[in-house]
Amino acid sequence: LCLSCCSVFRFILLTGALSLPAENCSGYRTCGQCLEQPGCGWCTDPSNTGRGQCIEGSYRGPFQTAVPAPSTLPGPTSSPASQPALNISMCPSDTKYNWSFIHCPACQCNGHSQCVNHSVCEKCEELTTGRHCESCISGYYGDPTNGGSCQRESLGMNMGQGLEVRG
Repeated sequence: LCLSCCSVFRFILLTGALSLPAENCSGYRTCGQCLEQPGCGWCTDPSNTGRGQCIEGSYRGPFQTAVPAPSTLPGPTSSPASQPALNISMCPSDTKYNWSFIHCPACQCNGHSQCVNHSVCEKCEELTTGRHCESCISGYYGDPTNGGSCQRESLGMNMGQGLEVRG
């Protein structure tokens, strides 16, 4: 989808003209990936490093899916579909968490640097590099997005073989 199409679609969701069932948003590791998905929002933690969590929700806040209790009435045992309900305690602004549904926060350092001037990663740490501390430094591998880690490459990995290093 093009970006303008996504914006129009999100507007339709915001106005309530279309309602989609909540999907599992928790698998998205960055705010950008999260907000591309209809029905997902980003809860940024208070660390000022860009870390956060992708959660089902709307412009009003995160949703928690309430599963109805099984019916005790006689008859078919099919239960009604679970209903999403607004639950702002999942991203509490009073403890400096921030809910984003349309635009990502300016600070996007993936948990590996503090932001200066609200959007610039001051110094990537924990073996990361890149404008948003989104890559591992040379000689290391991994997925450092959203607080992930980097590990040292072994000699065998560099050569494409399973060599054992002896000292």
